[in-house]
Amino acid sequence: MNKKKVAASVLAGMMTLGMSSQVFAAEGDNQTISGNEGQSSAEILARGNFGEIDPTDPDETLPEGDERWIKVTLPTAVVFESKDQETITSPKNYQIMNESGRPVKVDVASYNITGGGGVSALTELNIKRSTGYEGNETVNLISDTAKVQNYNIDKEFVRLANKEGKFGNVEGGAKSTNFEFTGSVNKEALSEGDNHVDSKLTLKFTALRMDGKTVEEASSTE
Repeated sequence: MNKKKVAASVLAGMMTLGMSSQVFAAEGDNQTISGNEGQSSAEILARGNFGEIDPTDPDETLPEGDERWIKVTLPTAVVFESKDQETITSPKNYQIMNESGRPVKVDVASYNITGGGGVSALTELNIKRSTGYEGNETVNLISDTAKVQNYNIDKEFVRLANKEGKFGNVEGGAKSTNFEFTGSVNKEALSEGDNHVDSKLTLKFTALRMDGKTVEEASSTE
């Protein structure tokens, strides 16, 4: 399996009956039957699937919000540095690509520093995206002198359109975003030798409805 897709799976974790697939675009919505309006019965459209699941197909038979919708490609490893020993930079072309038939929400779950001689010199670290919807354009990972520990971030980073560029009423929307790292280093805290930082960034993915909402968000507004 492609290493990028394996990484996406790790970070994420997290019968065709001839009926029109468009009917199921509203799966997760509710209907109200009112006796005051002369209603005493209801029809519920039901569709099953006995075949192989294809998360890239927008017409696939899967419940809205199901984790099986998630198919995201992203780097397995990234690098940030400080050439002037003060300002942190990184390549700007690291990319998160949504290959799913549904939009996806990307959260920064945590940032875990595991070691390295340069930890005490790291004073600020951010992850910044280039495109996308909602979320935060920049998410702060470190805001003070870094320590060897796990930082729980739990912030929404971006929402991406599905593989066809659909997001709510948007056509041709951003189905991918580039990201980079910014921040600062305390030059005085650098050592004579080893100044690297070993760490792990964990992203969490949530499959959205075609309208760009989570199932919970849609339920709270109905």
